[in-house]
Amino acid sequence: MTNRDISKDDIVKQSNRTTAIARDKPDTPPTLIGEWVLWEINTLIHTNGVEFSTEDLHDYLKEEIKKQSTPIDLFLSSDAKWIIEGARGRAKVDQEIRSRTVAKLRGSIHKDIQFIAGIDYFGNSKWANIQMMLLLQPETIDIPPRPIAPKEPDIKPIVPNEAIFVMALLAGGLLFTGNSSLQVLGVLGLMGTLFIYITSQSSVNKARDEYAKQTRRYEFDLDKWETQKEEIKLEREELIKHRLSRSFKTDDLRVFRSVMIETTAKIVTNEVFNKGATLEDVSENTDEAVAPSVKDKLFVKAARFEG
Repeated sequence: MTNRDISKDDIVKQSNRTTAIARDKPDTPPTLIGEWVLWEINTLIHTNGVEFSTEDLHDYLKEEIKKQSTPIDLFLSSDAKWIIEGARGRAKVDQEIRSRTVAKLRGSIHKDIQFIAGIDYFGNSKWANIQMMLLLQPETIDIPPRPIAPKEPDIKPIVPNEAIFVMALLAGGLLFTGNSSLQVLGVLGLMGTLFIYITSQSSVNKARDEYAKQTRRYEFDLDKWETQKEEIKLEREELIKHRLSRSFKTDDLRVFRSVMIETTAKIVTNEVFNKGATLEDVSENTDEAVAPSVKDKLFVKAARFEG
């Protein structure tokens, strides 16, 4: 299945109809994971020449939702994608992306509830699939970056100790020359050598102290990060495990789903089936405890099965 190619004439006609309708992108593209999908329905249709895109569906839905003053925000994503299970249970991002209309509850604390809808055309043939699904996409809880270990400094004295040792030997040698002038130079030389040694070692000790301080801070931050990481993992697990615990969230989810199904079905019926397309087959997967089946109710009036 692929989104149909829109001809030049279609683009002109579409842009004239929707110039006042903003197609906002969601903050995060829909990420479709099997266990997150609570309900999904796929409706195979024979288009009979009727053309109606996911973008068209978004625009009509946005107008209808605004007309009903329903607290729902609508978005259009061009890059909805599935994450599937790869080898050895590893998550694998499917390379194919498709355009999808995304609906969310406005002003709700339950930001994970999403209604996704789209229309995929089977190439340029007469066949198309209308897909709708309800999913709980857990909010992203980012783990902060791991603390960076301090880099051990290249600690070297300003003047190498070997050079200081040679200077001290030369200055000390002058003390045994018997020449008072040279002996004075020897004393001054030893004092200067001692000063250079103390200054040089001071910079080394300072660098070592700073590195030790940074290391202690890093170890503290690392322990704190490990604790925070575990807490975030537990919170993620809680979000997934209890995403459907009985609460007002369940009530909101059911109402939201019903409104979106009814509104979408109304638009598809008016713009697709009433203009000549025929319904050929309907398949549904659902969690009956939360999202009762609508397979036998959806588009029933539009069904005109051949034979």
